[in-house]
Amino acid sequence: MSKFMLDTKIYNDSWFYGLSTESKLLFLFLISNDICNLIGCYELPQAVMLGYLSMTTLKLESCFDELKPKVKYYKGWVIIVNYTKYNPMRNPSIEVSQKKQLKSLPEEIYTLYTPCVQGVHTLCTESKETETETEEEKERISKGGVGDQSSVPAVVKKRAVLDKEKDPLSVIDEEYIQRLATEFKVPLSFVKSILDDLNTYINGYAGKKKKYSDYKLVLRNWVKKEALKMAGAGKFDPYKKGIDATNL
Repeated sequence: MSKFMLDTKIYNDSWFYGLSTESKLLFLFLISNDICNLIGCYELPQAVMLGYLSMTTLKLESCFDELKPKVKYYKGWVIIVNYTKYNPMRNPSIEVSQKKQLKSLPEEIYTLYTPCVQGVHTLCTESKETETETEEEKERISKGGVGDQSSVPAVVKKRAVLDKEKDPLSVIDEEYIQRLATEFKVPLSFVKSILDDLNTYINGYAGKKKKYSDYKLVLRNWVKKEALKMAGAGKFDPYKKGIDATNL
């Protein structure tokens, strides 16, 4: 799963020091759990936190109030302010993953996220510009007709081929991710987190890409492995505490 950096100065930070014990535990959980991603903005059901932290709903809500304005929790989404400031990009493959995560945010969450996070403003701008550019390319292609490629610039055709080579995981769409989440009875964000880990692993830290013949199958195996591991550790279910892995 993902690794993160914890600045040990946090224990001398006046804000953190002044928190209640439960709020400290919640904060550390939010920045280090298996679903936390590279941008510090992810979907996490309240029931999952209740199961992990053994808190009541009222206590959890009280802790989130105490964590403001450092942490926001809105409609099941966690937004950790300045997460990227303390977990900066270390290599190009991580930047690619961050951009993907930004693009996958719902518009409402993206709007809440960008003003309160340092270190990703350029990344956010690039992400949206690329998205706009892609839409413009699609429009140009559609105007040219299926059989007429004369109006499609050569650079667009070349980019499509290069993008596939640079990002072999592009074959994995939202529908397939949803199917895996349903099959293994895990949160959608759990599957996306593993996809990000796979992307980092494939790109490698030494610039050497790992290659597979079937990337969808690789992702499925990774999700299955982690689902079984989480089931053994007793996680996700706030009462029974465990993923339903009976038929895995």
